[in-house]
Amino acid sequence: MWIYIRGVSVLLIPIFLTTNIQCQITGQLDVDSSWQKFVFLSQIPSMNDMYTMSSNMIIDKVRIDSQGYFSIKTTFLPKKDGLYRIHLSKVGSPPASLIIGGQDENHLFIMAHRHSQFNIKSLGRTATLFDSLEITNSPDNDKLLMINKITELEENREITGTPLKRDLISKAVNEKLRTIADTSENPLVSLYAIYQSSFEANYTAHREFYEQYLQKWENEKSLYFDIFRKQIDLRNPAHSLHYVWIALLFFGIGILTTLYIFPTIKRKHPIHDLSIQERKIFKLLQSGKSNKEISEECNIGISTVKSHVSNIYTKLNIKSRKEAMDINHK
Repeated sequence: MWIYIRGVSVLLIPIFLTTNIQCQITGQLDVDSSWQKFVFLSQIPSMNDMYTMSSNMIIDKVRIDSQGYFSIKTTFLPKKDGLYRIHLSKVGSPPASLIIGGQDENHLFIMAHRHSQFNIKSLGRTATLFDSLEITNSPDNDKLLMINKITELEENREITGTPLKRDLISKAVNEKLRTIADTSENPLVSLYAIYQSSFEANYTAHREFYEQYLQKWENEKSLYFDIFRKQIDLRNPAHSLHYVWIALLFFGIGILTTLYIFPTIKRKHPIHDLSIQERKIFKLLQSGKSNKEISEECNIGISTVKSHVSNIYTKLNIKSRKEAMDINHK
């Protein structure tokens, strides 16, 4: 019996250890007194929302200790990789504060899932909060850091060199990012590189690349890719032409319906548009009655008769009593 219990215990140890592994994002940041001592984790629903911020996007808040350490549990995250943002807020600023660019840039994009376990470490106080980092135990997040470094060259081109040099830097940066996107095995890393490459501006010049890219990831089912596919679709001239042809088809059907189908339908005579009083007056007009006679017969004023007659002329598209008498309606 003791041997059996010991055997069961040995079998249960790996399960116990597995279920008690700390799935978390840890880190150490070199923050000064101008920053609040909290780290906020936000969920980014699409790549288009990377630089938007609202309190609804924040899903966790953890304290930074006196040494700059923090820990965010990941057990409540979805199983599949998602894009998230870690940020800090300045003292006196609301939690949902996003600073883009400059020395006070306050955020870092990361990939995470339910079983994520990696560490973010500041390599020393630099010009910006997340400027010099090391991420251990997460090759994919290392790639995000590399993409960010490459993107910084694009962002800094405005202050370096002549317009021609800046243009060459921009093209080289975007080409490098497309190469990373093409060779990355992680779909989210790949798509992150695409969005950092200003794809909306260079789609036309590199249409073949994006068409092949969509084919490569056609089986990738995620909201990130669904939104990207729609954006690419809207910029695809072939797609636009497809809708033009559909529009022309329906236009042609409309013309054929008007020419060949509608004429066979018995149209309602305009007289049916007249009110009861107008029909009565119309019959009196056809019988040759004058306005005065109509006034006396209908017991209404002359001005009212004239108003009714004017309405009858308009609805029947006629201009005189003679035309009214010529109308033969059954």
